[in-house]
Amino acid sequence: MPMTISELSAIATRASIEFSLDKEGSLLEAAWDCKHYQCDGRKSISLLLALDEDGTYFHAFAPRIYNLANCPHKGAAIEAMAMIAYETPYVGYEFDPSDGEVRATIEFPLGSASVTENQLSCVCGVLCEVIDQYDTVIRVAMESGVIDMTLQGKSIPSDSKDELRMLVEKVGGIDALRALARGETAPKN
Repeated sequence: MPMTISELSAIATRASIEFSLDKEGSLLEAAWDCKHYQCDGRKSISLLLALDEDGTYFHAFAPRIYNLANCPHKGAAIEAMAMIAYETPYVGYEFDPSDGEVRATIEFPLGSASVTENQLSCVCGVLCEVIDQYDTVIRVAMESGVIDMTLQGKSIPSDSKDELRMLVEKVGGIDALRALARGETAPKN
């Protein structure tokens, strides 16, 4: 028998996940605290839990975690997300080119089964942990075009972001920085 949103709500309650039901009664909305990831000045991630295909498919996703609509280094950001998805095979990133929205997801078929309390807790925890741990990697890629996986789990103070941007400009931009990283002489401006 397919899972219902009422059953998912009951499981979330038993798993001690604080949530609310959306206006249509088709999604559970929850918030998860973070160490590094910030949106609108809050260190938390908005999670949505949903059932599709008549309750036979489960989705957990964090909508609007990034917006690439006006990102100067969209390619580097998407490449960083693909690398993260490769390293963390449960979590995927989806990009909507119509508005620039990026969301992180975990989804899987249920068939006639239900999500357990442990699975639900694990899915929410893993999804938020990956977003939080790799936030700096993605933001640096978005802002500078540099993909530095060693930034995983680290926060960049805002003054360091400005300094990084100035240093990239000072060496002649992202192409010059890449040349320097390869041990080549940076092209002259």
